[in-house]
Amino acid sequence: MRSYPAWSKRDDWQQWNKLGIDNPSEESQDFKNKTMHFGYHGTAYSIVTRERDGIETNTHMDFQLLENGEEVFAISCEVVYDDYMTWYRPVDVKAFKRRGNWASMLVQLFAKKQLESEKSSANFRARMASDIKQRFAE
Repeated sequence: MRSYPAWSKRDDWQQWNKLGIDNPSEESQDFKNKTMHFGYHGTAYSIVTRERDGIETNTHMDFQLLENGEEVFAISCEVVYDDYMTWYRPVDVKAFKRRGNWASMLVQLFAKKQLESEKSSANFRARMASDIKQRFAE
């Protein structure tokens, strides 16, 4: 979803909107603090990220989810830098509210993301197999 605000300005946005979110936009206070707004099934959501330096060389990232402007979930993570990627190790849950549609939204979007990833992988494997067959046919 990180790229959705930029992609939404493209003419072919609907082709890239695999998750079916509405009106993605981004605010950036600075390099370490960002807010992404989007709609999903008529509800307004915001994801707020705040990067902060920890003790010694550790970096932490706080993630906050707002539903219609109200904080419903917040988590603090340690940022782990690997040779090939960056990932986040959960450290603490800061907020968790039972009411609202946010949990259902997360599950639905995660399922859509998994399905799209699987379809993309299958298409890639099919293209590679086709290329190999074509090379051997020549």
